[in-house]
Amino acid sequence: MTHPLKILHIPTDTALGGTERRFADFIAASNPEHFRHAVLTLKPVGVVGEGLARAGFEVESLNLSRARAAVGAPALLKAIRQYKPDIVQTYLFGGNTAGRPAARLAGVPVVVSGYASTDPWMRPHHIAADMTSAKFATAHLANAEAVADSVVRRCKVPRASIEVVHTGRPIPDTPARHAARPDGTVVGIAAGRVHRAKGYDVLIEALAQADSRIRIKVAGSGPIVHGGLSAIQELEDAAERAGVADRIEFLGVRDDINALMAEGDFHVLPSRWEGLPGVLIEAMAMGLPSVASAVGGVSEALVDSKTGFLTEPGDPTSLADGLNRIATADRATLGEAARLRAIESFSVDAMTHRWENFYRRLARLAHLEGPGL
Repeated sequence: MTHPLKILHIPTDTALGGTERRFADFIAASNPEHFRHAVLTLKPVGVVGEGLARAGFEVESLNLSRARAAVGAPALLKAIRQYKPDIVQTYLFGGNTAGRPAARLAGVPVVVSGYASTDPWMRPHHIAADMTSAKFATAHLANAEAVADSVVRRCKVPRASIEVVHTGRPIPDTPARHAARPDGTVVGIAAGRVHRAKGYDVLIEALAQADSRIRIKVAGSGPIVHGGLSAIQELEDAAERAGVADRIEFLGVRDDINALMAEGDFHVLPSRWEGLPGVLIEAMAMGLPSVASAVGGVSEALVDSKTGFLTEPGDPTSLADGLNRIATADRATLGEAARLRAIESFSVDAMTHRWENFYRRLARLAHLEGPGL
């Protein structure tokens, strides 16, 4: 009798982020008769890891900080050897660059990189580390065609070595309702960590140019930045200077994104760069049309003028135009089309089916044995 394939997931951390939620959704939905999943995070266990542990999955941490990363290599190697996985799946810069060579040194038959962003932030030393460690991988997993293309350019790996599995999100039973508000306002929802990549500063500038009926709610946290101010405080100050402080609200961390989406009339994604953001899929699944930057894999999910509107990244005028268009558009029709597209192509079931089949193909090529192979 064969046993389920043992998959060890090695992310940098398990905080509340798009990559972390993506692999957690996959692990939870995966066939337990065919795959046995465990998570080994480099940093202390975060909320996503805690959720997986409560669900009964094995979650361990090396408890590494950036300062201790170099001394963590022996511990990582030891942990991989103790688990004896058939497949190691790594994620994020730290998980990829540390996990791939360690897994290969530990004798793991199949080593898979995970990529979920085009990563234009990388400096030459990051690119060198990524490219060098990528050579230890059997194959690579990307969440969008645009992400796969960026990995080919940066790491000089064959395109055939990269499997694209689009981000999937749970489909709620009840979509958002598109009812006119008594005060005539139109409410947009944005969600994601407060970071330059997410373009909230661009959103503030755009809001100052856009229809005065538009209101924005932003969910997400950010670090402490200059002069002891938080990133959110900096944005609130920018909104005050732009004269839109009464039209944009920063909510901090929210763990009820679907409930928040249900309060909105549309979703807005002003990012400077992305892979295929899960929050876009969540909005689609809720039946919300989106105004989103045409970056990364966004256009692989959002159909311009059919499920929302694409705008130029980093361009407040283009974003303001998109906001004005959504304010006067038939949002119910756009939202219905977005939800149907999410159901057909971007559900957790669709993602899990492709992801599992990818592992099965790699396992067969490595002559591994397991149910379903």
